[in-house]
Amino acid sequence: MAANQVCGFAVIGGVARVGIQVPAEGRGQFASDEDMRAIRTVLALCLSLGWLAVIGTDQAAAQNIYYLNPQWVPYGGGPLPPPVISGGFEHGHSFPICRAFAVGFQIPGKFLDGRCNVSYGGNGFAVNPPFEVLVGQHYPGVNFWIRNMAPDMTNIVPAGTDSGRTVGVCVGYRADGTAHAGKLFDGSCYFEYGGHEERVSNFEWLAAHTYP
Repeated sequence: MAANQVCGFAVIGGVARVGIQVPAEGRGQFASDEDMRAIRTVLALCLSLGWLAVIGTDQAAAQNIYYLNPQWVPYGGGPLPPPVISGGFEHGHSFPICRAFAVGFQIPGKFLDGRCNVSYGGNGFAVNPPFEVLVGQHYPGVNFWIRNMAPDMTNIVPAGTDSGRTVGVCVGYRADGTAHAGKLFDGSCYFEYGGHEERVSNFEWLAAHTYP
């Protein structure tokens, strides 16, 4: 008899319940040494499968991780795509995330008045289309912006390079209470404001997935 015909298990309350089906013709009889060896082999297999079921159940329950699945998509003007990612706030509205080329670099920033506002080297740039905007998955009650935790460079949303290093997406907080989307680099958030670049250490960064 095949193992999958004699071995059965279920996970009940986190405990593996393992059972072995004994062929009808063998019930009520003394088992031979050969039969006992076969039973022990099947029992070991059943127990292994039972533990795998428990481990798989525990891992599935513990994961509870949401993935942003970020993508940079071209924008040439007009309405923004519905799944655009936004961050920061000023005057009662948030800023869709964009990235554009300026001074030879691809830089993430904030979408404002149809342009992508980015910064570099102390200066601000308002770049006209075409540029790219960031889209991703949206889940009710799930936030991919991380604050009060050092940036995890294995979990940032890649948005370009600077000095040979990958930069991420951040939202920096100003003393006036507003927050602006920009570039995460070297432990700080750089963003455009009023035509120039500001650098702050009070920021949140965009994660590619949540943490369990």
